[in-house]
Amino acid sequence: MNQKIDFLGRQIPVSSLLTAIIVFAVGIGIIQLLQKYAFKALSKHISEDKAGLIKFVTRVLLYSILFLLTLTILRFNVSNLIFGATFLGAVIGLASQSLLANLFAGFMIFITKLVKIGDRITLVTWQWSLQVPTYPHEAIKPGYTGTIRDINLYYTTIEEDNGLILKASNSILMQALITDYSEVQARLVRIRFEMARNENFERLKKEIETLISGMDAVEKEPAPVVKIVDLSLNSYSVVVEVYTKDMKNEEVIKDMILSFCAKRS
Repeated sequence: MNQKIDFLGRQIPVSSLLTAIIVFAVGIGIIQLLQKYAFKALSKHISEDKAGLIKFVTRVLLYSILFLLTLTILRFNVSNLIFGATFLGAVIGLASQSLLANLFAGFMIFITKLVKIGDRITLVTWQWSLQVPTYPHEAIKPGYTGTIRDINLYYTTIEEDNGLILKASNSILMQALITDYSEVQARLVRIRFEMARNENFERLKKEIETLISGMDAVEKEPAPVVKIVDLSLNSYSVVVEVYTKDMKNEEVIKDMILSFCAKRS
């Protein structure tokens, strides 16, 4: 007759306990080997961040299966355990909806390749809106522009041009309008300013076009545009539109054009 021992308040046959120990040890060994060789081979075909995510999810899944299998061998009622874990998970889920939303969003960002580390983006979202100026009568996107430095399961790290680090929740990132400059050949730079009504626009236009033609940061195609977009009693509004490949040139171009206009007026 198979000898039994007390284990966690239950009488477990020694043979079942030995079998569970062997299965658990072998299972851990297999998981370790899988981590060492399979994931190493996988990382050669996909990016390091995605390989890390797959490794983490697979590890949790495999250890969970191994744990349940061990309990089954020890003759524990796994169905009750799963039901209890499901109920507990539902309670925890209701109490931490924000956390779970970010975790799921982070997983979806990895899977869908919404953005990648190194991408330069502008993030437009109503949750972090900026003030829209009444002057010069043009709406500005409530956007945050920078380069993605890290993506984890909870938030995405973005470095702005001024060096500030933004940590955006993944759930908000999934809802936001994202401009991905890594897929854009050239970006439009739009400069608007006011000139006195007595200023000769045709002369101003030629001077600005001459200035632009000497800027290495400005693309020749599409051709730059200088035009009047608004009139008032004492002034008119001028818009200059040029294209540049590097977003960092935007402020330089604006400064050169506005400084030129300020000096001549």
